[in-house]
Amino acid sequence: MDARRILVSRPDRLGDLVITSACLSQVKSSFPGSKLALLAKQEYASLFKKHPVVDEYIAYTPSGTAWVSAVEAFAPHLSFHLHPNSAVAELCARMSVVERVGYDSESRFLTATLPYLKHKGEKHEIEYVFDLLSMAGVNSPDNFEPELVSAKLPEGLEVPDDFCVFHMGSYGKKARIPLRVFSEIAHWIDSKYSLKSVLVGSANEFAYNDEFIDDWNVPSALNLCGKLNLAQLLGLIGRAAFFIGRDSGPSHLAGASGAHTYCFMPAAR
Repeated sequence: MDARRILVSRPDRLGDLVITSACLSQVKSSFPGSKLALLAKQEYASLFKKHPVVDEYIAYTPSGTAWVSAVEAFAPHLSFHLHPNSAVAELCARMSVVERVGYDSESRFLTATLPYLKHKGEKHEIEYVFDLLSMAGVNSPDNFEPELVSAKLPEGLEVPDDFCVFHMGSYGKKARIPLRVFSEIAHWIDSKYSLKSVLVGSANEFAYNDEFIDDWNVPSALNLCGKLNLAQLLGLIGRAAFFIGRDSGPSHLAGASGAHTYCFMPAAR
């Protein structure tokens, strides 16, 4: 197969992208001498800056067109569509990318497909990823280790010497763990281990975390919501004694960092 330029498309959630990063070296090594472009959301780009196997990061924005020009300029011979996205699949079909691998929901644009069965939850996400990759001859490795790039904290930003990281945010208010629960954990950790709490999240979560500090009497906590990009967050978590959060993108970053990670999972339905 002529695969001198390979496009890996994953324009969905952070957690799934973190998991998918475990396949990048395997894809690259399966096609010696190839160039690899990763297409994912713009806000995740810092995790792949100077990545050892990602030659180009294409920042996807649903309403933008710059990513279209970037894919056209890259001119892939092989494209892996690891999450259904009609816009990306249609573009690759219009460009006549030789081999286009993905799920049957986009079959009109692809040359090789598998049924989309993720909703059944019968496999881990990385297993679904390698099921697709195997259609182009990429074998599954013995170990699945995420491959991300961390970064130092911004200049002048200081954190305690001994700390743990909390991520209390969620996709919606109904999915949030009560602040009372996090408050009890933070106070217990401080009294037992003398660890300060560092709060992380997006800029939209800053006020929510300030409420935690003020209303639940955790004045020693440091609110860093909106102050770190994802590579810096990964570096911060890697320095922490442990990470506590809910099932979210930052929890996947914590797992990838090697930190001790405690994650609140939703109840099984």
